[in-house]
Amino acid sequence: MVRQTQNEIGMFDACATDIFSLRGQSVLGLTGVACWVQDIIWNGVAQAAGAKVAIMYSDSADRWLSPAITSQGAAKRSLYIMLKHMSLPTDVVTEDDCVEGHLNHYAALFVVDAQISEAAIGAIGSWANAGGRAFITAGGGMLNEYNMTNEAMAALLPVKQEGIWTGAENSRRNGALPPSSLGSCGLLTDKLVVGPVAATIFFAKQDLPYAEKLDEATILATDTDDAYALGVFGDKSIFSFDPKPTDKAHVIGVFEDDSPAVVNVSLGTQGGGITYAGFHLGLSYAHPAMPIRPVDRTPSMESLTNFVPSDFAVGARTLAEVALMGAAAEGARPLHVSNPLVEVGFVTQTSAGAWNGTVLPL
Repeated sequence: MVRQTQNEIGMFDACATDIFSLRGQSVLGLTGVACWVQDIIWNGVAQAAGAKVAIMYSDSADRWLSPAITSQGAAKRSLYIMLKHMSLPTDVVTEDDCVEGHLNHYAALFVVDAQISEAAIGAIGSWANAGGRAFITAGGGMLNEYNMTNEAMAALLPVKQEGIWTGAENSRRNGALPPSSLGSCGLLTDKLVVGPVAATIFFAKQDLPYAEKLDEATILATDTDDAYALGVFGDKSIFSFDPKPTDKAHVIGVFEDDSPAVVNVSLGTQGGGITYAGFHLGLSYAHPAMPIRPVDRTPSMESLTNFVPSDFAVGARTLAEVALMGAAAEGARPLHVSNPLVEVGFVTQTSAGAWNGTVLPL
């Protein structure tokens, strides 16, 4: 013990003696930079220019428990990860934000929630006619705040939804929900829960690897991109697309039976419009990156909890770019990174009497 103490003291003395050497000066320099960075972060503003992309978080959907008992919750979280991988600062907006005109701050809006108030859909339509672009997935906004057909959406988009297919298999084949957890939803058997809840993707890491592939959407080739396929998981919207002859609308993706999977409708004269996909873009993006492994929440570095996915479906990011085609989306990315899986923050400090500068937290 004494020898150990003497060694520790000796090491401390050596560091103190070396404080003015090159190594010591480097340590002092790094410490000074860290303090400077801390001042910028403490007094700075994250994304000072403001986000130009938003995700709808609907109070109506929360009241009907859709994010909790369907795959919509996991779909929103996966979508958010994808937008961050695209270097897009992303905000959350509510129905009240839409009605109060706050959508005017954004160029693109992504909608996953099934239940959205008629007033909010009307506001989204006005915003899109003025140049905004919305991307709606798998039944988003098709129901109003009373869980009935959303007439405002029906008037805005020439899409008639006939139903949502959630699959016939359990999302995890190693078990199903106990009957007591289901309540009045779905069909009960003696041992398993059969119905929409049994196939629900609650967590991407846990459930998505075992989820049934409901279909495959092929995004049609364009002048600049080849055709590519995306898997459909969680929810598949079965819909018909019947645009009027005067509508500027076209199909940009189809399911395996050649029925429409992704459609786009241009609105107004400012480059606005709405894209509707009959599947959840976030789940399609995340599925290839999630391996089939036991659900392991131990602290081991080999556990599923500590697994960091990386093999995402790049095509989903390409499709999401449709929502950023408008002129209003210019400058939506404050930074461009060579590796899209690296999330980069952007903190700026310009106040007088303090350290000024920009910090890019990785």
